[in-house]
Amino acid sequence: MTFNDACEAKTNFPDANFWVVARGPNLGDVVKEYSASHIGIRVKPTHTDRLLPNFLYYLLMHQKQQGMYAGEHRLRPGFFARITINATD
Repeated sequence: MTFNDACEAKTNFPDANFWVVARGPNLGDVVKEYSASHIGIRVKPTHTDRLLPNFLYYLLMHQKQQGMYAGEHRLRPGFFARITINATD
C-alpha cells in the first residue's frame, strides 16, 4: 500500500482531514485549519480501517520536527532560496 493508494492530497481541498503548509516561513507545518493554498490530505474512506487520519497527522508532525522540511536554505549572506512543497511530493 502506498500513500496514493490510501490518501488523497491536493490544494484547495476543504474536505481534507488536515492540511500541510506548502510555502512560507511555516513550510511543512501540519495544521487543522483550512486554507486554499495549503495541501489538504484525506485518508480515503476505503482505507480508514488500516490508516487512521489522526495517526497520519501526528506522523507528519513528527517528520516536520525531525527536519524533513527545511524552510529556507542559505545561499550566501542575505539571500535565501525558498522551498515549496507540491501536492505530488
